[in-house]
Amino acid sequence: MILFSTQCFPPDIGGIETLIGSAADRLSKSGASVTVLADPIRSDKPELAFSFLVRRFGGFKPIRRWLKSRHVRQMANSSSASILIADSWKSLEYVGDLKIPIVTFAHGNELQEDPNSTKGQRIKAALARANHCIANSHFTADLLKKFGVADLKISIFHPPVEPQATATPDALANIDQRLHTQGPILTTVARLEPRKGIDDVIVALPELVKTYPDLIYAIGGGGDDRPRLEALSQQLGVGEHVVFLGRVNDAERAALLTRATIFVMPTREIGHSVEGFGISYIEAGWYGVPSIASVVGGGVDAVLNGKTGLCIDRKSEGDLARAIGLLLSDESMRREMGLAAAHRAQHELCWDFAITRLDTIIKDVLRKHAATSIQAA
Repeated sequence: MILFSTQCFPPDIGGIETLIGSAADRLSKSGASVTVLADPIRSDKPELAFSFLVRRFGGFKPIRRWLKSRHVRQMANSSSASILIADSWKSLEYVGDLKIPIVTFAHGNELQEDPNSTKGQRIKAALARANHCIANSHFTADLLKKFGVADLKISIFHPPVEPQATATPDALANIDQRLHTQGPILTTVARLEPRKGIDDVIVALPELVKTYPDLIYAIGGGGDDRPRLEALSQQLGVGEHVVFLGRVNDAERAALLTRATIFVMPTREIGHSVEGFGISYIEAGWYGVPSIASVVGGGVDAVLNGKTGLCIDRKSEGDLARAIGLLLSDESMRREMGLAAAHRAQHELCWDFAITRLDTIIKDVLRKHAATSIQAA
């Protein structure tokens, strides 16, 4: 049986929640026996109907971590579980030594610490318990190495997407009405926070609208940064070119990305917060939309520069406006990049295909652990 221990799990929404939920679901549907030990649901959403057992652990954080870790040890020592998969190092901190191999996912943000700090030492000790680490990008893999994880114990597994929804006629009509333009549409779908670089896109608009007066920048998502971004667009005189859509559901997102010309999210590092990969670029790619990302963090793994979009150096003034202008002016390039992005999303980074890669990683860890156990005996 494959045992998951996670703090992040559906129906809660988030990149890690989606990754762990899909991994457990796909492994279960491929024939594996799966049990998930998870934290309580943080939102007001009801528990989903899973095809595998999900056990929730509540209470104050120290208590639930201790209870969950004790249950992990009991299942590992009773041989009811063959392997433990953790959502991050945080789910390994209290498990101790187990008889079964341990795999942990790594995402980027949770590793943005000085390895020599007190917290860094905690991370290092937790990662040392893992037989293997699955990094979402080369950027995250490099962070793991800073905590002493050897190359041979790291696999890079770009987070896949589930097949994306097809935009309905009603949803398309609604988006068309809200955007009300025949011109090009730039879009970002993300939580509104400074590290997403939405403000940089707004700053680039005054120059772009000189050439593309019907240009619209459609922003989907909620967050505390919205008032600042709205004020910035008004201050720069481009308020009529920026449409804040608020949080969008799956149908609205499908319609928005179907209509989008370019997906733009030039992320940056804010404190210890950085984009470890960027699943939004892949979701946009599903609809044949090329992306513009930055070279900060794992965006260069999500957007293949010159193939599925462009990766810009945020330190060079004007790079973003030039990159947007290049794609807007070259329809042939934009179409080729969009086709490449769609192929990558629908094949290489779709769970229908990626589950084989994850299954191979798990079986390889099990094989190596069995061989080591035989040698030790």
